[in-house]
Amino acid sequence: MTLLQVSLASAKLFPGEPLYRVPHSLYSDLRNERFTPNLYQIVGLSAVTGYTLPDWLSVFDFRLNDIVRLQIRLSFPKTILLDTTLYGDHEPIQWFDVRQEPTDPITPLIQVLTQSVPQRIGALRQGNLMAFLYAKLGTEDDLSYPELLPGSIVRVDPRDALARLATSEGRVSSQLFLVEHTHGLNCCRLQQLADGRITLVSTNRAAPRLELRLGSELKIIGIIDMEIRRFHKTAPPFVSPPLPGRASAGFSDLAATNLPIRHLLLQGRHRSGLSFRAASAMSREIAATLNDTRYFAAVGSLSDYETTDRPPRHLHKAITLCILYAIDFWTFLRAAGIVTGPLGTEPIPDDLMGRTLIPLASAPTNQARIPKEPRLIH
Repeated sequence: MTLLQVSLASAKLFPGEPLYRVPHSLYSDLRNERFTPNLYQIVGLSAVTGYTLPDWLSVFDFRLNDIVRLQIRLSFPKTILLDTTLYGDHEPIQWFDVRQEPTDPITPLIQVLTQSVPQRIGALRQGNLMAFLYAKLGTEDDLSYPELLPGSIVRVDPRDALARLATSEGRVSSQLFLVEHTHGLNCCRLQQLADGRITLVSTNRAAPRLELRLGSELKIIGIIDMEIRRFHKTAPPFVSPPLPGRASAGFSDLAATNLPIRHLLLQGRHRSGLSFRAASAMSREIAATLNDTRYFAAVGSLSDYETTDRPPRHLHKAITLCILYAIDFWTFLRAAGIVTGPLGTEPIPDDLMGRTLIPLASAPTNQARIPKEPRLIH
């Protein structure tokens, strides 16, 4: 196809939606090294060519797997769920073999895992046996300190959490849980009371206990069964403001998928515990890490994004928002009203992408097991 044919085809696929039209001047525009198509135009390219959106984003140097990588590097005031969505089955990723099974409750990962050859993400899906979630502890999440440290990554098993809490028979649970309420996420022990009420129990016995009603004020996400903590010494958590005895109105859980973009961003910022100024400062860190100033978001821009139902004009800002507010990219697209039905499903060929050729085969049996898709941290 000529570029003109691509432009006309994109207009036909999205009638009455000029934003999705691939410009016939695209080749000329690309001579400017700072130019990138907007999100709508890249959606148009995916729809016309039949190639996946993550691959087209990679063509223009937007790598969606940077979202979780940056979330792990940054420090958040509140605990966040990491974006463990798998973007691009054909993307290679450095993987691991099991060196030996851990023998102690606390074991350096280097004693358990050893680096293996890169694998395609799609091949690793076949070893995905468990639907784990992963969260990063915030610097103000002090309910489980010192058992869990600020900045640690915890693995969360969402299966049968309520049934396993019931086995405590009204006593304080022996397990640590990840819970969600109107003020965000917390890692803590729980005590089940009568009439559907649950008490959040701090490791600090002198701390006040927070009592919430299951369902309307509290959601139990799962049981924490593993912590991945940094090797170097970690500072104790900041003393967070005491939570009120009851949750305020407007509780909405993380599974909500029909929020407009402005509400999704507002909710995500509050859950991350960020002010506009703090979010802007963290976006500067993102820009420095990715070596591109376009990922920086000014305070005024961040405020404006929460007053409009249009996504940011520049893709760099959209990815920054997903990193800061713990939003996976597909949820961001839905909230922004981006049409995803016509998106392509085939990978761009490896020789065009410059990818290392790795057979899309079953993962070796001695590989480290990973969670059932799409729950993968890398």
